[in-house]
Amino acid sequence: CTASLQPVTVNNLVKFLLGNFKNDENVLRTQASDSLGYIIQFLTEPESVDVIQREFFTPLQGQVEWYEMHGICLALGACARHSFTSLQKIGLINEVVECLVQITSSDDTRIVSVTCVELASAMVQNNQLYPNALNLLLKLLQPSNSTEIRRISADALEILGHGELKIPLDYLTRTIPLLIEGANSKYLPLKSSSEEALISLLRLRESDQIFTTLQQRLDGATLKDFNQIYRKIQKFS
Repeated sequence: CTASLQPVTVNNLVKFLLGNFKNDENVLRTQASDSLGYIIQFLTEPESVDVIQREFFTPLQGQVEWYEMHGICLALGACARHSFTSLQKIGLINEVVECLVQITSSDDTRIVSVTCVELASAMVQNNQLYPNALNLLLKLLQPSNSTEIRRISADALEILGHGELKIPLDYLTRTIPLLIEGANSKYLPLKSSSEEALISLLRLRESDQIFTTLQQRLDGATLKDFNQIYRKIQKFS
């Protein structure tokens, strides 16, 4: 158990992980990043602030290789999931989330796929919504984006649906039509991810106002598709 380790041991672990979480080898980078995000909570507050500022935030102000940014994204996401309470104490939880949101402006789908999933997982695990993260996922769902970016956003929204979060009705009424459009795509990965996201987001909300409200706001083919999804959800319930 990390909590029972001596401070010098924790510091040695952190030193090792810092040396590897931006490694160009995928498995090592992924494992080191997740472990680093987890162990942050066992550092002193000044140490935590120093690591996050120096190792995560500062490098992103310059040019970094894609795998370095990938490692930083994974570590930031792990921090938001595992060390949420510690980040709240040192006043950095919002900065960590905002950093992930800003990174998602990258054109590299390898990076976007990580940040979207990490943000969704952090919201579910901490049972807390981050408005900027929600708006980001909505923005990435827009038809003007590539089918792959839209698929990534749908996958993140599916994760949200499996949590106990009370997602605002207004947000759902803007998101659901975009997911329905994705579910009608000829690009099978987008079609599948959109359908799964719809089922996930709506399955536990049959008694809510969402169905009635959406049926009032949708029309034509979109309403027909929505009703078909509603019947599919009933089969799963």
